[in-house]
Amino acid sequence: MREAVVLGVGMTRFGRFAKRSLRALGREAIDAALADAGVAPRELQVAFGTPSVGSLGGPAILDVQNATVSAATAFHLAWLAVASGEYECVLAFGVDKLGDARADETDHHARAARAYMARHGVTPRHLASIAAKNTAHGALNPLAQRRTPLSVDEVLGDAIVSAPLTRAMCSPAVEGAAAAVIVSPELGRRRASAPVRVTASVLRSGAPERTDVTARAANAAYERAAIGPADVDVYEVHDPTASAELIAYEELGLCGEGRAALLVDEGVTALGGRQPVNPSGGLVCRGQNARATGLAQIAELTWQLRGVASARQVPRAKVAVAQSIGGRLDDDAAACCVTVLCR
Repeated sequence: MREAVVLGVGMTRFGRFAKRSLRALGREAIDAALADAGVAPRELQVAFGTPSVGSLGGPAILDVQNATVSAATAFHLAWLAVASGEYECVLAFGVDKLGDARADETDHHARAARAYMARHGVTPRHLASIAAKNTAHGALNPLAQRRTPLSVDEVLGDAIVSAPLTRAMCSPAVEGAAAAVIVSPELGRRRASAPVRVTASVLRSGAPERTDVTARAANAAYERAAIGPADVDVYEVHDPTASAELIAYEELGLCGEGRAALLVDEGVTALGGRQPVNPSGGLVCRGQNARATGLAQIAELTWQLRGVASARQVPRAKVAVAQSIGGRLDDDAAACCVTVLCR
């Protein structure tokens, strides 16, 4: 397998757009990615996109739904098409017009949060600190849905959605689109002065009676990229709730078992910290978009590695990791994709 290059990315602002069609949102993101890559539509050899709402096909028959990992799956397939040597220039895109928050998903995250808190002495204030961090990041992101920074006390004082989660700890459902152009290393070198390389993309399925799909995907991605968690400069993680981000710290290897709250206390994952997580504001501020989130993460990390993320830039970022999960299988996600990008 050869490396591939993210040559161009594009995304719309995430929000609610009653007067804009699915096609219009998708075309905005795709046109932006093509322009960023300097690629004409005729140069694309194949494209991978997320299905429209209700179009489940094979996944429904197999009783597996990638759901919110759909866009990351599209990116993974585009990477695979290039890394295999079959194609030189490929498009991945995701667009969602009918996003809707699922109460049962929030309840699941609340149950997982309560269990983790009981085991490791985590308090609601730790969760509020993560949400407050992400609102500070989201305030710097013009494409985010929520752009008002909140204090820890304001997060704690918001309406309870499913204890211990308040509304400010949960992601809003949004519409929008994101896209990426992935090309061969040869084409990348000709078109970009400092290519963003895809050094690993790993997709794993959950398994009954197990809760380690993120850890399995992350460990395989780290091994393939020949790095460890300590080598990563910036993360974008799937955080439909603040508690999901907290638990992901441990699953991705940023800390040992039960030590995630220490990262919060020490400011490790905030901008200015040792390993910033979700400089975009994450799903909590950018918004939960079932079929575009994974590519929105790729866009953010590409901008970070290029050094063009403006006020939310992580200084000297050279290695970035995106983690996207989706679906539900017992007490774990049905699927997880972990991608490693390097400058």
